[in-house]
Amino acid sequence: MTQLADRIAGHISALTENGPRHPENPAAVSAAQDYITSTLAGFGYDVARQQYGTEPHQVNYTVRVGSTDQPVLDIGAHWDTVPGSPGADDNASGAAGLLEIARELAAAEPAQPVRLCFFAEEEAGGLPGSTAHVTTTLERGEAIAAGISLEMIAYTGEDQQLPPQAGPALAAAGVQVPEAGDFIAVVGDDTAADWVAALLGAAAGESLPALPLVAPAGAIGDAGRSDHAAYWQQGLPGIMITDTANFRNPHYHQPSDTLETLDLEFAAQVVQTIMAAVRGGSASSADQADQNP
Repeated sequence: MTQLADRIAGHISALTENGPRHPENPAAVSAAQDYITSTLAGFGYDVARQQYGTEPHQVNYTVRVGSTDQPVLDIGAHWDTVPGSPGADDNASGAAGLLEIARELAAAEPAQPVRLCFFAEEEAGGLPGSTAHVTTTLERGEAIAAGISLEMIAYTGEDQQLPPQAGPALAAAGVQVPEAGDFIAVVGDDTAADWVAALLGAAAGESLPALPLVAPAGAIGDAGRSDHAAYWQQGLPGIMITDTANFRNPHYHQPSDTLETLDLEFAAQVVQTIMAAVRGGSASSADQADQNP
C-alpha cells in the first residue's frame, strides 16, 4: 500500500478495534473519542468540543485552520455506527480520511479557511450532531461557505446499483451509470453545483472515476441521508462524497463491515481528491474545477 493508504488503514483499525461506536457500547464510544482527539492534538490542533446533549456520546469535535474573516468550508464525517457493526466503511473510513486531511492541513494551511468536523449521531436519525453544529455556528454569526460530508469512502466492488430517483437526474446530465462500483459519487444540491464541479475536476486530476449528482435538495431522497443534509436544511451548499453505501457495499450496517473488506488505495485517492479541491481554493464558479491540480 502507499503510505497514505497505510495510515488510513491504521486509523480504521484503531476506530473499529473496540466494536460498534454506539451508545450500547460505551467503551468503544470513549475509545473512538479519545483516538480522534489525541490524533488531532498530535497534529498540533486545539480541538473544540461541542457537547450538544446530556449523554457521553452526544459530542462533536472540530478543528479549524486558516483565516477567520472569510466564510469557512466545513469538511465532516460521522464517527458513530449502528449497533452490531464495527463500521469500518460506515464510517470509520470517512473519519480516517478526515484525520489524514487534518494531517495535511496542519503541515500547510489552505488559502481559504477550513473546519474539520467529526460529527456524532449521524446514525441516530434526524442528524442531531451535525444539525447542532450548523445551528450553533450560524447563531454565533459565523458564515459557512459549504459543507462536505465524507460518507463511506473505501469500498469498491464488481456490482453497482443506484436509487431509482437518481436515474432521471443522471440522464438529464448525460451521465451513464457505471455497472461496476469503482467510482466515487459526488452528490450536491443545486446550490452546491460549483463545489461538485471543483471536486470532479480534482478527481480527474487524481485519475479517480467520479459520478456527479446535482439536484434540488428535496428531490434527491436517498442521497440526503448523511450530514450534508444539515447544511441543506439551512439553505447552505451541501455535498456528500460517498462510495454509495448500501447501493454497493453488501456489508452495510452488518457485523462484516470490517477493515479487510475495504479498498484502501481507493480511499487514499478520495482523500487526495478532496485535498486537491481544497488547495484549488473556494469554488466560486465551476471554472475553478479546471484550476485544481
